[in-house]
Amino acid sequence: MWVFILRRVLLMIPTLMAVSVIAFMIIEAPPGDYMDAYVTRLIQAQQAIDPSEIAALRARYGLDDPGYVRYFRWLSNMLQGDMGRSLEWNQPVTKLIGQRLAWSVLISLFSLVLAYGIAIPIGLYSATHQYSPGDYAFTFVGLIGLAVPNFLLALILLWYYFLATGNVALGLFSDEYVVAPWSVAKFLDLLNTCGCPPSSWASPAPPA
Repeated sequence: MWVFILRRVLLMIPTLMAVSVIAFMIIEAPPGDYMDAYVTRLIQAQQAIDPSEIAALRARYGLDDPGYVRYFRWLSNMLQGDMGRSLEWNQPVTKLIGQRLAWSVLISLFSLVLAYGIAIPIGLYSATHQYSPGDYAFTFVGLIGLAVPNFLLALILLWYYFLATGNVALGLFSDEYVVAPWSVAKFLDLLNTCGCPPSSWASPAPPA
């Protein structure tokens, strides 16, 4: 058993390396880089462009280095816990991920609890009512859920929610709770609201 676990762990290393190479290649595939986009925004805003500043930024971030040099530098920094600095937000990437990690974990845990809360009763029913109409119905719905991509299923559910309520399910909180400190009211809003502005909860007015 320990040999099997060791073999799987060792196999994970080249797998992660391959994934990192593919991810880096996908990021590098589009033409241009952040500095090109930055210069384009300055031109569109009709702001002055200092070529020496652009050249200094390119040298600072190694944007003119060959791709393999940038990859190994990125990989080395990653192994040391340094994910770099976001040029868009001007903040460390680790800080940006940390700000969103708690919500990702919370949503994942909620999804896990919801999935087991639905799946276990359905499994018990299907085991005790095999080949019944309910068993066939649950099996059909389960196959549809497996066949339809998750993002497409989410869009379909959001569309039907909009048709049924007239609300747009966007965000996790109502406007008054977005930046409010945590409280019982904010937690209840997280559980009960679709995150739409309160003014949008009413049915839309009929056209004139």
